[in-house]
Amino acid sequence: MMPTLLADGTVLADDAGELGLNHTTAHGKWMVSQSDGLVDRAGTQRFKATFVWLGQTGPTGRLDNMVRPRFVTYFDPRDPDRMIGYIQPYFFPIAAGGTVMVRPNDAGFAGDHLPLVDPLVDLPEGCQTNLGCLATYHFVIRRVKAQ
Repeated sequence: MMPTLLADGTVLADDAGELGLNHTTAHGKWMVSQSDGLVDRAGTQRFKATFVWLGQTGPTGRLDNMVRPRFVTYFDPRDPDRMIGYIQPYFFPIAAGGTVMVRPNDAGFAGDHLPLVDPLVDLPEGCQTNLGCLATYHFVIRRVKAQ
């Protein structure tokens, strides 16, 4: 995965999954995170991002799901060429058989356009598999300097 954290708080992310199964470039926001229930590492600065991409679960050519990861990194100013962290992707099916899944029509016309599950609500602490979290994946990002 190649995340790009921009100074205005925007995050863009691309990954190798775009090659096998089509999905969009992820867009979202990042921040220096505070006391929010996530793990802290002494002596580091923690950055947290969440972003959304649309994807497909099979070779249908249809975008039928949405993934919203929690992306957390720890930056140690004494070791600026290495950043460790983890990612917890939350999976949201948004379509079945080419039809977008929405809530029952209980609010007239407006009710027909609300997703069955709201993927933009605050993600729960940790990886809650019963709420769509696929797993927690740990990583190390190393900066390679020009030779």
